[in-house]
Amino acid sequence: MNKSKSIVSTLLLFVSLFLFSCKDTTSTSTNSIVVPKQETDDTTVYSEVDKIASPALGLSAFYSNISLNFVYPEDFDHKLKDDLRVYISFIVEKDGSFSDVKLLRDPGYGLGQEALRVLNESENWIPATKNVVVVRSQYTLPITIKPS
Repeated sequence: MNKSKSIVSTLLLFVSLFLFSCKDTTSTSTNSIVVPKQETDDTTVYSEVDKIASPALGLSAFYSNISLNFVYPEDFDHKLKDDLRVYISFIVEKDGSFSDVKLLRDPGYGLGQEALRVLNESENWIPATKNVVVVRSQYTLPITIKPS
């Protein structure tokens, strides 16, 4: 029986040493990348970010959508020679929606109001990120209106 106890003790010692020497895969390595948590109470609006906010399908598709949905107001003079520009400023929220939408430059003829209408009807954007955290960001959008 002593021989049996000796074998069991040796076996338990071997298993204990084996388990102790195994690498712990649940611990965090010092070389791992830590992704910070998104601070839900951060209401700061950033103008400098790592990745700017953008339309989900890209700017080209976004401008195509604006062009397709833009309706020239009745009092617009199509005989104008020069292109006109509307500038709109807005905040892209963490969920991609727009807030604090402002008309910065309006050439008149109702073009600014129409640009605001089309922007407000567009889909949410992909929000900006700073240090791998989704943040609110300021964006200024130029829209060129071609008279002809």
